[in-house]
Amino acid sequence: MNASVPWSQAGPSGADTLARWYSHDAWNSASVGIALPARGVLMGAMAPMLTPSEALERRTMVVAYPIKTLQAAERETGKGEWAADIGEAMREGAKMKTRAKEATNIRHRRRLDAKLAAGNSLTVPYAVCTVTVPKTYSIGDFAHQLEASVRRAGFAPQVLDLAHDVAFAASSLPLGISLSRSTSWVGLWRPATVTRGGFPQPARRTRRATFTAPGSPREGVGQLA
Repeated sequence: MNASVPWSQAGPSGADTLARWYSHDAWNSASVGIALPARGVLMGAMAPMLTPSEALERRTMVVAYPIKTLQAAERETGKGEWAADIGEAMREGAKMKTRAKEATNIRHRRRLDAKLAAGNSLTVPYAVCTVTVPKTYSIGDFAHQLEASVRRAGFAPQVLDLAHDVAFAASSLPLGISLSRSTSWVGLWRPATVTRGGFPQPARRTRRATFTAPGSPREGVGQLA
């Protein structure tokens, strides 16, 4: 504390760090959200963020496919198709050439609306990665290492402050839940963005990969629950 600074000009001297991780028993866990690219991604691309750096460090991940309600899906696709039609009409009026990327986006939005009309469901997948270490370790350092691993893999980590408990339960416990407020009709690790049928089908099996650092009691063990 610097006594020479007037109270009117003084700022906060510290921040509460309890909301930056989840403490359970003798362990601390920190999580980050990962927004998946629209073009899709191979699961092997996530290997860097699942590789522990020290003994007793544990990293887990879940890829969730929460199903959107029919009203939300129709509203989103309607706005997207309307924006695509307006953009296409403006380019035609200005006699501008439609580039291949824009044409692909327009076709995608129209196909999505046709699939919804056929009875499919819309989902926006995302991933949650969690690092767990003993309380004798600095969880802040391991959280920064996790974020760096996510960036090395080519993704952008999303801050999950105040939601680390839910993120830990979703990524580490075989409960079949995600970060969505509603826990019904949530599919995990499904390789599709549109579910066929009039009603979304629940996940029959929840798969999670667990990796343990070398030198720990569970060295080299890969678990699928």
